[in-house]
Amino acid sequence: MQMQRLLLVVFVSFCSRSLCASQDLFALSIEDLMNIPISSSTLREESLRSVPAAVTVFNQDQIQRLGFTRLQDLMNFVPGFQVNRTDVFSGSKAYSVHGRRLGTTGLEVLVLLDGQRLNSDWVGGANLHHADIALDNVERVEFLRGPGSALFGSNALMGVINIITRNEKEIGLEAGQNGHYRGSAQWRQGDEQRNVSLFARNQTYDGQSLDLFRPSQNDTIASHDPTRGYEIHAKAQWDGFSGAFRHTQFHYNEFYVIGFVDNDSNRFDTESTYMNAQWQGPLYNEATLFANLSLSHRQYQLASDEAGLGVTGGITEWEPTAQVRLQDSIGQHRWLLGTEYRQPKLEDLITPPSTIDVAKRDIFGLFGQYQYQWHQGVTLTLGIRGDDYSDFGHSISPRAGIVYELTATDTLKALYAEAFRAPTRFESWPASTAILVGNPNLKPEEANTYQLIWLRNLEQGSLHSTLFYTEIKNAIRETPANSVVQRTWINDHKNSLSGLEIEWAQAFNPHWSSTVAMTQLLDEPSKINSEAATLLAATLSYQRRNWLVTLRSHYQGPREDTQGLDSATNTEQHLRMGGRTLWDLHTQYEWQRGLSVYATLTNFSDKQYTTPANRSNNVLGVPAQGSHAILGLRWAL
Repeated sequence: MQMQRLLLVVFVSFCSRSLCASQDLFALSIEDLMNIPISSSTLREESLRSVPAAVTVFNQDQIQRLGFTRLQDLMNFVPGFQVNRTDVFSGSKAYSVHGRRLGTTGLEVLVLLDGQRLNSDWVGGANLHHADIALDNVERVEFLRGPGSALFGSNALMGVINIITRNEKEIGLEAGQNGHYRGSAQWRQGDEQRNVSLFARNQTYDGQSLDLFRPSQNDTIASHDPTRGYEIHAKAQWDGFSGAFRHTQFHYNEFYVIGFVDNDSNRFDTESTYMNAQWQGPLYNEATLFANLSLSHRQYQLASDEAGLGVTGGITEWEPTAQVRLQDSIGQHRWLLGTEYRQPKLEDLITPPSTIDVAKRDIFGLFGQYQYQWHQGVTLTLGIRGDDYSDFGHSISPRAGIVYELTATDTLKALYAEAFRAPTRFESWPASTAILVGNPNLKPEEANTYQLIWLRNLEQGSLHSTLFYTEIKNAIRETPANSVVQRTWINDHKNSLSGLEIEWAQAFNPHWSSTVAMTQLLDEPSKINSEAATLLAATLSYQRRNWLVTLRSHYQGPREDTQGLDSATNTEQHLRMGGRTLWDLHTQYEWQRGLSVYATLTNFSDKQYTTPANRSNNVLGVPAQGSHAILGLRWAL
């Protein structure tokens, strides 16, 4: 309550100041938003109208306007995406696209940061080592709502998130409830061709007080969800040569650790580092060659001693990658060819036992793409990629799409793509523990997706609608193993999902604007699904001179959580969780050009709810965070 009172005092003090007679510093043009460059679909810059994909994109101005500082919070306002807290550790939030999610790491969605793959080969997704991706130094975020294996290979089964960073001279500070402190600094020197930049942030959070269900004792225990961590990201460019280094380290204590509860012993530590070097330059005419070398290092360690079980674990990953790509344009024809080699390696295996030979796998990929503009307004895109894995064989991922700009305001897109996800090492390692049984005979799951997209430019607005249908072959599914607690993975024969997405943005007048994102799943993979079938998110912004106020809301429909196998009836039990609506308020004031202060209230109605637990015998679910208030300052130097 003290923080809410402080925010009220700050708001009143702002109101008492005379407003400068400056222009609307937060104003955004709808036409400019439609022309934000998008590169994740074709590896070339496209607009929202021309890109052969269903894409939602946010630039830095929009992100600051809406008041988001973390990628996972922004996802709830993207059609098809939904995010929920998990019981893996306090910072873990599972995300999915089109209702397809297995586990908690987001393994069906490929996450790229400046072209660098963040997904882990051990668990498949990026969420384990990158649970907190900051948006402070982001130029734009592209959400590809559909398959991307034709360019990127495995894990781009349901979608791709492409994060493009930028660094300016800027300082950011935040303070909030429950010991929330966050600071960031950006610095850049040079011009567009030769420059060096640095981004750093540090944050601490003591956590909220939460009551957690403890399956081993069949009771609840009071706990917190503290977090502390830091990030360093450096980049340099000299004409056609560029390089980057990024390192993050985060520590999560108390709360749940892979479903276990013990305040004294629980800890989950993550560390991630990558470095890369890239060269690009012309070969002849319009032909350009791209070459990239990178090395990624990921590590996590965990511990819990609930009921004296003494659970420990940890994995270290190394992943060298080399990629070469050639692209060219000749009149109405555009093409590219590329090859990629990755060799993920595992070290320091605590679980599973280090005697198991799963140290490395070799991955080799070849890909190509061709685009042809038939005549004004009609563009054909064809692509294909082949991947060969040393442990399970090869997979082919083709794509085809037609974009037809009917009029100056209407665009139709018809798309087809195939994608795959290789079994993770975690799913397929040939061993078992008290709660997990690996399956070395798993096959890759494959998805065939059809999309029909209609875009309309409105007067001071835009309306996008997407119909999608996905058929998944050899779908990997988690299922009970040999006991009430143990789980394993198997391949289903086939399942499908379909749905409708609608995205609307409108500026009503110079002061009021709004966005709406809606998703309705029509054919879910299973009636028992930890993901919601109905999603709705909306924002309403008011700006006047130096003031900006944004109201945010998002709704997720009901869902059912698997509770494990009933020993008496030998059937799976399920917990139904009702729908929920959360409300946030973000207020920003431009004190002077380049210096702004803001306040954000998340979940200001203090909605109490739970989300599905990964541990199957957690019969109450995972408690989400209540209301939280922060004050912040952003100063562009």
